[in-house]
Amino acid sequence: MTRPGDEVPYDENAWERIVADLGEQMPQLPPEPADPPAPAPPDPEDTFVPPEPPPLPKLDTIGRVAWGGVLGGPLLLLLSVIIPGLIGPAVVTAGILAFVAGFLTLVLRSPHEPEDGWDDGSAV
Repeated sequence: MTRPGDEVPYDENAWERIVADLGEQMPQLPPEPADPPAPAPPDPEDTFVPPEPPPLPKLDTIGRVAWGGVLGGPLLLLLSVIIPGLIGPAVVTAGILAFVAGFLTLVLRSPHEPEDGWDDGSAV
């Protein structure tokens, strides 16, 4: 058993045995995978062209005011944080009430039943 400070005798034969097997054989790498085949050209009969989306519904005055409250209320709150003192507490309260009223208006006016009825999935 050696202790720190003890000299270990150098054994040339032991070193030669350790180093003898190093560096002669390199591991063989697996062959590289073949390139995937080129995709087949699309069949002209199989192309899918999606239908045009329906136009957006036109908003009435109540819908516009409700969206204004939903978007404008948080904007007032953001401005009150960015520019303190410029907007008073009454305007902040009005912004909160505008958001809540606009959100409730949009939820209550949304359709309660699906337009097309029940659907069990896609049509093929």
